[in-house]
Amino acid sequence: MVEGKIFNKHRDEIKNYCTENNLSFVRLCKSPCCYDNEELIIQRNEPDPERAKLGLADNIPTPSTLEIYLEDGNLRFEQTDITRKYLGAEDWCAVAEDAGVCYSPVPG
Repeated sequence: MVEGKIFNKHRDEIKNYCTENNLSFVRLCKSPCCYDNEELIIQRNEPDPERAKLGLADNIPTPSTLEIYLEDGNLRFEQTDITRKYLGAEDWCAVAEDAGVCYSPVPG
């Protein structure tokens, strides 16, 4: 599940980016991630069959699907070669997307 300072503070901006780029905010929210105060790396959620054979290993990172950087108070988004495959909104339910369904906790 996506979390971290950037996501919590810039959630609406990230959601808008997804909408404008036909990416699924729902998929993004359900994806694993790595983060610190200046970057949020969304990782692939679907296991690669070859990697699945190896099990979970700390020394084999999951490929990133979207990279978000905080620079001078502004977000910079970088799509990767697998962004569309794993975050594309084309085959997701538009109703859930429009409802803003996200399974990540939001601070009150």
